[in-house]
Amino acid sequence: MSTWQQLAVAIIPGALAAFFAYRASTKTSRITAQTTQSVAAQNAAIERTKLDLERARIDAEAYERAKTIYEQILTEMRAELERLRTQVNRMQDNADRLSDQLAKEKDLSAEFRHQVFVQQQHIARLEENIVALERTVERLRRQLGRDINPDRDADPDPLATAE
Repeated sequence: MSTWQQLAVAIIPGALAAFFAYRASTKTSRITAQTTQSVAAQNAAIERTKLDLERARIDAEAYERAKTIYEQILTEMRAELERLRTQVNRMQDNADRLSDQLAKEKDLSAEFRHQVFVQQQHIARLEENIVALERTVERLRRQLGRDINPDRDADPDPLATAE
């Protein structure tokens, strides 16, 4: 065989081997790239899932804190409402008691005003009697013809000495 043929026989299997190796290498490289992309996508999905789980955990903790605060505020508001109801009831009882007391005092005041009116009428009658008695005493003095002055007289009863 000629040198060219020997060379061709020697080069062709090497070239075929190199070609198949290149194709296998390209295919492997493409599969590796796809696998790397797939792994990267899976890693990214895992990281997103981890972030989502972390956010969910944080949200759950925030929800629990908010729920605890809400329940505490609700309990405090219920207690305050009960205190206010009790206070309103006490105030209503006081208002009712004061209203009753005011009604009694109004009745008593009306009774006192009536008594004052009656006493004023009685005083007016007594003053009229005093005026009438003073006129009578004056008339009697004139009839007796002498001036009876109770201030100068030692006798306390001027009518008793007139006899």
